[in-house]
Amino acid sequence: MPAVFEAESLSIQFTCDQRYVGGFIGSITIKQKWLSLLIEKWVDGIHTLAQVASCCLQTVYTGITMSLQAEWQYLCHVIPGFTKDLALVEAAICSNFLPALFSGSTSITIDNDFNHLLGHSVKMGGIRIHDPTQVINCLFEASKSAPSIFVENLVANSDFSVEAHSSQVCQSAVTMWHNHETEEGAFLKDLSLYNSGLWNHINTAKESGAWLMAMLQCLQLSAKEFQDTLRLCYSKQPLNLDDTYDSCCQQFLFEHAMLCKKGSLVMQWHKAGKQEWIAFAKLAYGKSLVGDKPKNFFGCNM
Repeated sequence: MPAVFEAESLSIQFTCDQRYVGGFIGSITIKQKWLSLLIEKWVDGIHTLAQVASCCLQTVYTGITMSLQAEWQYLCHVIPGFTKDLALVEAAICSNFLPALFSGSTSITIDNDFNHLLGHSVKMGGIRIHDPTQVINCLFEASKSAPSIFVENLVANSDFSVEAHSSQVCQSAVTMWHNHETEEGAFLKDLSLYNSGLWNHINTAKESGAWLMAMLQCLQLSAKEFQDTLRLCYSKQPLNLDDTYDSCCQQFLFEHAMLCKKGSLVMQWHKAGKQEWIAFAKLAYGKSLVGDKPKNFFGCNM
């Protein structure tokens, strides 16, 4: 190939079997070896995160959604056609990471529908852990569509319009996310037909999922708090509950614990809410004018 450029008197630097802009240029064999090393590193990373999930669940979740997942998603943008390789990553997520996220040492089965649901965006009832084998094609198509005007200008040696290029890039991103939301909406519609209980929980999770997107410096949850909240979002009881409720001796279910008038959980929430309102009121009116009990007056002041 360099000889061809020299014959045409073209000063072009030719490179083969090298990384380029996060991707790879070269023979299929060398590229496959390079991809295999990356896949192995990502699978090991998923296993490591699953092993430490019991002590720092929120940190582990943030690590895979904000960092590790972004590595293979970027590669999906620049290299097409390695779905079979990413199947190893998806298998590690389903068999190791998601069970650790939801159940720790307790066994749990992640079926295809539940796995698909978890891959949704937070506002569509998911937790943003996408199946890489399902998103690779749309990510690459978006990246190929985004610079199309720029490529056309280069081929035609015509004037380049920054405004038109920027508009095309934005349009490609919008189209990709619109297609995502359309597909997720269709899946949720089908889900509501045969699992109404889970559908009700997902509707609630869609409106209260900001805690999943909060940065660690803004909201820190213990592993138990994170796991219990996550399980409740998907109609699963928190782990390690007592068999019976101590006040009424009925089966200990979360819904019953929140509504039982004999138990102490409702009273605890009332007291917590009361103290919160007292703190706000003191900031507004001053400490001397706010209290949690009425003042008793005696004698002539009564």
